[in-house]
Amino acid sequence: VQEFISQARKTHDLYMGSFILSYLTFVAILEVVKENGPVSVIYPDLYRQPLMDWYLIRKNIIEDLSSFRENNLLLPSIPNRFVAIIPYSEEEKVRNLGEKMEKAVKDEWRKIVRFIFSNESGIHWRDGKPEEARRETIRQSENFPQIYWVAVPWKGKKTLDEIKELLLKEEQENAERIFEFVRKHADPSSSGGIIYPFLYTALERSMGARKNVRAFNYVEETFKEKEDRCLICGERKAIAGGDEAQGVKVTVRTGRYMAKNERLCGTCFVKRTLDRYLAREFGKVFEKFKFPSTAEVAIADFKKKILESEDGIEKLREYKKELESVIGEKDREALYCEPLPALKEVIENTLGRNPDGYWFYEENLTPDLMSKNLGVSEELLDEGKITKLKEFPLYFRKKIGTSPAKYYAVLVLDGDSMGKWLSGDRLPDIEYAYHSDVWAKLPENFRKELRKITDKKFLTPAVHASISSALRNYSLEFVRKIVEEEHLGRLVYAGGDDVLAFVNLRDLFEVMRKLRAAFSGHVMLNDEGRVVVDWSNTSGFVEKDGRFFLTMGPDATASMGVAVAHYKYPLKMVLEAAREAEKEAKALDDKNAFSIKLIKRSGESVLVTSHWTYENGSFDVLEELGKFAGFLGRNKDVEVSPRFIYTLRREFEMMDIPEGDCSKIFLSELKRTLSSSIHVSE
Repeated sequence: VQEFISQARKTHDLYMGSFILSYLTFVAILEVVKENGPVSVIYPDLYRQPLMDWYLIRKNIIEDLSSFRENNLLLPSIPNRFVAIIPYSEEEKVRNLGEKMEKAVKDEWRKIVRFIFSNESGIHWRDGKPEEARRETIRQSENFPQIYWVAVPWKGKKTLDEIKELLLKEEQENAERIFEFVRKHADPSSSGGIIYPFLYTALERSMGARKNVRAFNYVEETFKEKEDRCLICGERKAIAGGDEAQGVKVTVRTGRYMAKNERLCGTCFVKRTLDRYLAREFGKVFEKFKFPSTAEVAIADFKKKILESEDGIEKLREYKKELESVIGEKDREALYCEPLPALKEVIENTLGRNPDGYWFYEENLTPDLMSKNLGVSEELLDEGKITKLKEFPLYFRKKIGTSPAKYYAVLVLDGDSMGKWLSGDRLPDIEYAYHSDVWAKLPENFRKELRKITDKKFLTPAVHASISSALRNYSLEFVRKIVEEEHLGRLVYAGGDDVLAFVNLRDLFEVMRKLRAAFSGHVMLNDEGRVVVDWSNTSGFVEKDGRFFLTMGPDATASMGVAVAHYKYPLKMVLEAAREAEKEAKALDDKNAFSIKLIKRSGESVLVTSHWTYENGSFDVLEELGKFAGFLGRNKDVEVSPRFIYTLRREFEMMDIPEGDCSKIFLSELKRTLSSSIHVSE
């Protein structure tokens, strides 16, 4: 999954890769829902999931869903796996269901491919035959997507005989002790209720074993020349290309989807153009859709400042018209991209369409780059036109008083030890399975014996459903609000404990803090309805819009990896850096950490890793860094040499620091280094 998603040259590719996997998983889930109802799905929680609501409305199962918003469909929120309990265990029936799911997914993928390579898609084919490209794409994608499913049957017996061989020896012994305890102290028929955690353990282990046995149909690819390969994945032969691409089945007019010499395999081309199919399926929310570029993310705070004045807006209108006049009557979609959601309303009300941030950097206003990306003949881009275009970025820079940032951030958040949560290892102590008064009245011997066989509450389908509900609340109620509504960011994916997003550097620290705190419910909404970090909220619930939403609770933690890079740095390498940073964070003791990797334009990188808080939660690292950055931002007459951090590191490398607490030494050296690096204007 990660490999497929990260095979992207553009942010649009990345987003569509995430969306197609989320959508195809939902297609598989629907087969279970049609046969056994939505409550049979334990994970993810389908309540208020955008795709589920869309399906209910489309099929007239529910006429009016007040909670449904078309815009919500833009967020892929279905993870790439699901768990269901079905009311039968006969092998033939179970196998039929599994095969139905596989067939539904494969059929939907082929349906998408057929649509993209047809005249109905509206794609401007310049040369070649789309039907040949379609057949070749279906051949190439024989192994896409890779689907794995397992089922562990239980016939209602009150013993472990059916699944014993799927458990480790230690697990078998523990299960026998629990069953013996239940037979001794309770109605023997109740022992069926405690088998669920062992069924789930067997299920997870079976899935691991199944994925180790790859079902692979060999698809041969022959490459005559280096130029035959897809420029995104590099694994398959190129099928579609831009105006000047050689050796492809079909060429597409340069502009919105393809650059002149770009060439893609069928799968990567379908990913690039998937919005055409989504517009047909989901309506206007995907019409003229183009995910914000890395340049758009980097420049968002700069654009926001321009939009805060009437003369700035007027100048933006003039610039937009000037850019459109360069293209003439050709396809102008390549000029535009979706603005970040926090700016969407004001841009739509003032400009209509949003010129891509790429064109706000003077370095990109050259005949070569404009011709390559917009499909404009270089002969039409004379020096006079280019000079006139460059006047606008110069004006904006003078108006704001600073140059636009060229760096942006990609963040990846992942819940810590989610396997242990889902297996029951992180559940509350066993005494909390009882009302406190009932627990106090139980015989002491009974309590001691119970604690010996299990120190945690028993895992049940209801507990699993609660975890699913908490993860759904996090992704749908808080993640989007934090990243897109309150800050300059754009989500690629938010499926439970897994988040991938682009963030403007101005808001990076606050987005990071809020996402981490909201995961465990350590937030509240202030009087303005904005999310604020509140480490004192340990209730496990957050009040929002007059409702209390269940969260994972104060014992749950999450780690995050962040990559900060120049907007022209290869996207695939930025994504890899974010994943590597996430691994660094999870490598710390007890996890619950973040790691930021700064990739310089030269390719050199700097990595910093830290826990979110120290001193029993009283020292919030990013909050303190934010205060320092805020101080510098408010005091324009105070300058800090950017070399001070290197000086500080060099000093510590030369010091012989004794073992133990070195905080006093660090603070002393920090003050000394900063004082010599600060310049105050008179």
